[in-house]
Amino acid sequence: MLYIKETKRLWPSLLLSCVVTFLFYQYGGAISDKSIQAVASVVSGIASTLLGFLVTAIALMASLGDAELIKNMKGYGKYVTLLNGAFYNCTMLLLLIICCISCLFTDGKLLNVLFLFTVFIFSHSVYCSVDSGKRFYNILVVLQ
Repeated sequence: MLYIKETKRLWPSLLLSCVVTFLFYQYGGAISDKSIQAVASVVSGIASTLLGFLVTAIALMASLGDAELIKNMKGYGKYVTLLNGAFYNCTMLLLLIICCISCLFTDGKLLNVLFLFTVFIFSHSVYCSVDSGKRFYNILVVLQ
């Protein structure tokens, strides 16, 4: 049941990512290979930084195991949901980094296709990062 609830939350993000990718494909214009590789380099740096912050947030949540809020979250099953979302977000950011690094070593038609996939993963991971950020923010506000 938990898996079904989590996948229902992902559908809006996946649909939005498809729309963004389609709009980029239609109206993005012809971008040179060097420009795509420059963008991929910057995006991989941003994704690496976000991944580092997210891993730190997960480690902080693990260290707060004896806080009353965390105990209540574990009792209601929300702690597992929070961690599953965070780990999914880590997976998407890692996939984004891999796609960006792959863009640096390809060229031609394959680079354009790979860049469209990177745009899809980027928009999906931004949505997931905002969602995880909201969840962690709510926890920090309550813990103060």
